[in-house]
Amino acid sequence: MAESHARAPSPASVVGATAVPGARSSWRRPHHPLGQALLRTVRNPMGAFGLALLLLLVLVALGAPAIAPYHPIVQHRGDELTPPGARYLLGTDEFGRDILSRVVYGTRVSLLVGVVA
Repeated sequence: MAESHARAPSPASVVGATAVPGARSSWRRPHHPLGQALLRTVRNPMGAFGLALLLLLVLVALGAPAIAPYHPIVQHRGDELTPPGARYLLGTDEFGRDILSRVVYGTRVSLLVGVVA
């Protein structure tokens, strides 16, 4: 009984190979360093979570005027140190300023510092 030994194709001949001769693969690895970094980030669960959190903060910062119920600097006399409730979701500070509005507008400053630094 004769044994046949099939040789494996050389790596050079397999590099661009597809299942159908003449067809091109539709998936390509990104060549740009930012594309590669984004791909690695999205594939890692913690990286994907961090990216989602960053996108949420950017959306909050951009939508601050629409999200914040009050202006962050306006003082509401008589409402100093109000606990969280229906009117002030996070309460007010010692000057009667809405804490939620201040936190939402504070994301703008924090992201600006992060981008500039």
